[in-house]
Amino acid sequence: MNGSSYPSVENPSLVGSYDACANAGGGYTWDAVLEYRVWMHPERGAVDQFDGDDYFYAFDSCESALEYAQTNSGAEQPIALVLQNEHIK
Repeated sequence: MNGSSYPSVENPSLVGSYDACANAGGGYTWDAVLEYRVWMHPERGAVDQFDGDDYFYAFDSCESALEYAQTNSGAEQPIALVLQNEHIK
């Protein structure tokens, strides 16, 4: 374990390289956390970097994502991008 109550990312060197468009899984298990994301919303006070479009920042730990979300306007709570190899209902 990494000393955190949240799972570690599988490969920290790949954080931020994953496509913003990801399919949502519907199973109950996952194989790995790829990164933690904080989505930013200009209409809620985030800096408008993309002509009003939402955007995200990627983090290699949930704690750093939580800290960023709590200290920046227009930020959502972090979500985890997970790798799901098998769908189990």
